[in-house]
Amino acid sequence: MEPFTARDKSNQNKERRRLSLMRAESNS
Repeated sequence: MEPFTARDKSNQNKERRRLSLMRAESNS
C-alpha cells in the first residue's frame, strides 16, 4: 500500500460529499 497524502484525503472527502449529495437528492 502506498502512503496516503493530504491531497488524496481531501479529494476522497470531496468525492464522498458529492456522492452523499447525489444520494440525498435522489431520495427527496
